[in-house]
Amino acid sequence: MLSPTDTKESIRDFFLIRQTRLSFMLRYSRRKFSQSAFHRFRVEIKKLKAVLAVLEEESVEFSRKKTYAPIKKLYAQAGRVRELQIEKELILSQIQANQLPEFCRRMNTEIQQERDSFFEIRTWKARKKAEQSLGKIAKEIEKLKKINWLPTIQTSRKRIKALIQESIGPENAHELRIQLKLSKNALEMQGFPALQQADPQEEELMKLLGDWHDLEVLAQRMSPSPWAGTLPAPEKKILEKVIQTLSLQKSRLLSEIQSKAPSLLT
Repeated sequence: MLSPTDTKESIRDFFLIRQTRLSFMLRYSRRKFSQSAFHRFRVEIKKLKAVLAVLEEESVEFSRKKTYAPIKKLYAQAGRVRELQIEKELILSQIQANQLPEFCRRMNTEIQQERDSFFEIRTWKARKKAEQSLGKIAKEIEKLKKINWLPTIQTSRKRIKALIQESIGPENAHELRIQLKLSKNALEMQGFPALQQADPQEEELMKLLGDWHDLEVLAQRMSPSPWAGTLPAPEKKILEKVIQTLSLQKSRLLSEIQSKAPSLLT
């Protein structure tokens, strides 16, 4: 069992990795901020959220909402870029790009617009505020004599159990994924190799939930398609068939999630 001192050191080490990586990425040039960089940026912030959750439990003076606010704006806009990137990938996984030239042109334009919006938000002042927030987190960790990470894990596990007992559906599937990620990241903070790998059943469920969520976001944006009335008729027909295929995949994934989620309760 980790002592309070060991726990604090492992959380500090985990946070310093996030701080270093995010500080570098906040300074990336437009060219260096590739599609994979947007993904890594959001992954690091998701791990940072686990640190924030622990600090919120441990310190009555710590304001999670206020500290996270400057980072949240960048995270949200990076999410808009990622959603469109994934949307394009999903559709082109079913069809050749040359069969939807106008659709691809519009998607590329929209992705570029959201990228531009991200860099408009990521001003020097915004970067500075985000880095100051990271500095506040570092100070909060140092200020605490001991850090108990167990309440965060326990709260997350209780919520996971409650969600599964409610029965997983479109209205709570994404929250289950968030809680599973939080639980995994909180365990990773402890620095044990054995704890850095979630249970294989949980890993599989997180993957299914992630795939389902990507398709759910696409379905919401494409019902109806924002370009349904303006795409060339042949492309519109092809796109409708692709969306139908992906919708069936989404339904199958949800069924698989519903059948496998209860295994986490045993």
